[in-house]
Amino acid sequence: MLEFYVFTLILALVFASGTVFLLVLLRVLEERRDLADTRLAASIRALQEDRHA
Repeated sequence: MLEFYVFTLILALVFASGTVFLLVLLRVLEERRDLADTRLAASIRALQEDRHA
């Protein structure tokens, strides 16, 4: 019976660590996307200003 509890505890820890890993990964990817959007917007603005000049 003790093996069942140990196995369940290990399984719960694996799922919890996997969930935390996925949340951190999503956060990092979201920040990278926001940075890319900012750079893209700045590039578009610069191109539009060059065209109007």
